[in-house]
Amino acid sequence: MSIKQNLIFFKVVKASSKRVTSHLTNFIDVVINASPNLKEVTLPWGFSPDLSNSKYLDSLTIALDNVDPCDIVRAEDKLSNMSRMLSQVRNQLVKLSFDYVDNTYVGYGSTELDDTKNFKKTHFHLPTKKMPKLKTFRNRMTDVFRCDDLLQNIVPNLKSLMIGKAFQKSKSVDDIVQNICLSKKKVLPNMTNLRVMQLHDPKLLKRLVTVFPNLEKLKLDTFDTRDSGGKKTLLKLGVVLKTCRGWRVLKHLGLRLPKYPKQVEDVIQALLKAKKLFKQLKTLSLGTCKFDNKIHDLSANEIDLFKQLLVAIRGMDRVGIAGIYYGKESAESIRAFMALNEMRVSKFSVVEEESEETDADSVNYDGDYNWSMDGDSSVDFEFSDDWHESYDDWCESYDDDSD
Repeated sequence: MSIKQNLIFFKVVKASSKRVTSHLTNFIDVVINASPNLKEVTLPWGFSPDLSNSKYLDSLTIALDNVDPCDIVRAEDKLSNMSRMLSQVRNQLVKLSFDYVDNTYVGYGSTELDDTKNFKKTHFHLPTKKMPKLKTFRNRMTDVFRCDDLLQNIVPNLKSLMIGKAFQKSKSVDDIVQNICLSKKKVLPNMTNLRVMQLHDPKLLKRLVTVFPNLEKLKLDTFDTRDSGGKKTLLKLGVVLKTCRGWRVLKHLGLRLPKYPKQVEDVIQALLKAKKLFKQLKTLSLGTCKFDNKIHDLSANEIDLFKQLLVAIRGMDRVGIAGIYYGKESAESIRAFMALNEMRVSKFSVVEEESEETDADSVNYDGDYNWSMDGDSSVDFEFSDDWHESYDDWCESYDDDSD
């Protein structure tokens, strides 16, 4: 392959769990060696090409789509090769991600590693040396790609952080948050964008308020109803909203909780108590992982409370509340009030009816050109000669992944 001076974006993603031949490995090596000006690279897990000549690379994503976490843990040789690759570019990376990249991929909850009560930590650790330029770090599987020590070195300079875990019995997320908040006097002012998955302890969330005082974007995804020790989660709607009031500059809040309070009135009341928070928020996205098609026919009092809620959120740019279904009469009453107050449904998606279903075919995909190699639909390729910001999943609804 001739030298590709203009190629700065290269993306390879496995579209299925189907095994990919060594031909793909060779192809990736050839493209990277022929493209000295690459700035952003996305590679499927298990591929660790030589990046020593990629002097301009500042964004690297390891795509975890269609990969079993258990297989990653067992692949010690591939983990070792990945460490070598990361060491080659650690001084220049601005963004490092271990995440899903397919926006249509849905993964709820964590995997059960075994039937025992004790989760055995993996021995693999990401390289612990400093990454002086790193500003964005995403690690959806902190119990697989362990980063405890690395975070101690990089978190003071980070602006954006995402952490999650692959296995339900793992305590990796709690441990990371505890280590970050080890000192009550610790303040890290650079962090503005935080996403935490599978956090169950509201006390840890409260401590994050102190450590990251300048947080502008927060996204919490707690899928399971029980924590790593089997206890019922304490991270509930009212508690979370009350805690979030401590962030004075928070503008964007996304919550996906295990379930809503049983009574819809309790949901509305919890939201109403957060009226002060809504005065500073620009966007709010609220969802639950427990799909309940129960129809709620609101009483006159509940309709009145809902109208108060609409008044409280009217000044926001966008609000989405998913997973609560209303009877036709209740929905019409709410929508009539919204129309009267010029609240467009496109901005305020707060009413769902039983008949409303999400059409999977309506998902929008980006227009990047996809290549399929040798007729193998298990691999997608993307190339670009124009630098662009990676997809920021913050403002996407909870129908996506994933930032």
